[in-house]
Amino acid sequence: MVEPRPRTSCHHGRADSQCCPLLQCQVLMRSLLVDFFLLLLLSSAMHSAAPCKEGPARDTVSATVRMVAVGDINLGRTVGKYIIAGDTCFPFEKIDWIFGGVDIIFGNLESPLSDQGGETQSPRNNLIFTGPSSGADALRMARFTLVSVANNHALDYGTAAFHETLSNLRRAGVEFAGAADSGNNAYLPAVVSRNGIRFAFFAVTDVRNSEGPAWREVADADTSLLFSAVRRVRDSVDFVILSYHGGNEYRETPTRRSREFLRAAVDAGVDVVLGHHPHVLQGIERYHRRIVSYSLGNFIFYQPQHKWTQRSVALLLRFEKGPALRRVELAGTIPVRAGYQPEAVDKESPEGREILLHLVKISGSKFPLPQLQPTYTEKQVSP
Repeated sequence: MVEPRPRTSCHHGRADSQCCPLLQCQVLMRSLLVDFFLLLLLSSAMHSAAPCKEGPARDTVSATVRMVAVGDINLGRTVGKYIIAGDTCFPFEKIDWIFGGVDIIFGNLESPLSDQGGETQSPRNNLIFTGPSSGADALRMARFTLVSVANNHALDYGTAAFHETLSNLRRAGVEFAGAADSGNNAYLPAVVSRNGIRFAFFAVTDVRNSEGPAWREVADADTSLLFSAVRRVRDSVDFVILSYHGGNEYRETPTRRSREFLRAAVDAGVDVVLGHHPHVLQGIERYHRRIVSYSLGNFIFYQPQHKWTQRSVALLLRFEKGPALRRVELAGTIPVRAGYQPEAVDKESPEGREILLHLVKISGSKFPLPQLQPTYTEKQVSP
C-alpha cells in the first residue's frame, strides 16, 4: 500500500495550495478531470433522454432488384457430352459478364438433368434429350437463381428422370418453378426474396411431347388452376413472374392463343411474362403497363438451320419497391449469339444492332430504339 505523501509546509507555515506551485498544478488537474467526467455523464444522460434525430424511416426508402432473363437452355446433346467429360462450365464460359451485378438470374431449362449412363440424346429420336446430373452444378456455378421446368421436354426420359431432375436442382441449390413431385404442388410458385422484395415465379407449358398421368406433375397452361394460384399469392409478394412455354416454333408472331392467355394472366395479377418454346425471338409488348415478352428465343441451344434460332436477347429487368409504388422497368436488352456457348454481342456492332432492330420490328411501334423500356407504376394501373 502506497503511503500518502506528507503535507509540505511553506515558509509562511501554510500547507494549502496557494503557496506551492506544485500543489496548485495538482489541484488544477483534479479540477479538470472532475469537469471532464461531469461532461461525460451529462452527454450520456442527454443521449439516453433525447435520441439523435433519426434518418428516413425504413419503409420510406425504395428497394431495387436487378434480374436477367434468358431463353431456352438445353444441357443435353453435345453440350451434355462436354459436361460429362468434366468441363462443367463449358456452356457458360463466354457469358459471365451478362450476369454481373444482378440479383436474380432466370432461364428456361429445356432438358431433363439425369444420369443415363453417358447418353445425352436418344439414339432413336434426336428430339429427345437429357443433360447429365451435373448439369445442375453447371447452372449453380453460372449463378442461376432459378429455372422453369414446365416444358414439352420435361418427361423426355420418363418419370424417374423427371424426379431426378428436380432432385438434382434441389441438391445444387437452384430453385425451379412449374413442376413438383406431386401434382397437387405443380402450381406452387418458387418464392424468391432479394433486398426486401418478394417475387413469386410461376411456370406453365402449353405443349407436351407425349400424354399420360405423369404430366399431372408438370404445370399445364390451365387458366383456372394457374390464375387461382396467382390470386392466392398476389397479396403476399411484391411481384409475380410467369414463364410461359407455348406458341408455334420458328414463328416470329405470337399465336392468338398465346396473346389471349398471357393477357388474361396479367389481368389475374402477373407483372412480367417470359415466353419460351418458339426458339426464335417474338415481340415484347406492354399490356396494362406490365411487360409481356412472348419469346426470348434460344440461349444454350444449337439450331443452326435458321438465322434467328441463333440470335436472341437477354432481358435486364429492374424492379423497385417503395411505400407509394411498385415498378418494373425493362432496363436493357442484351443481344446474344445463341448456341453451345452463348455470348453477348456488342449492341453497337452490325450484328448487335441487327438483333435489336429485329426486336423492335416484331414488337411494333411501342418499343422504338433506343429506349426499349416499358415501365409501369402500380398507382397508375387501371383496375
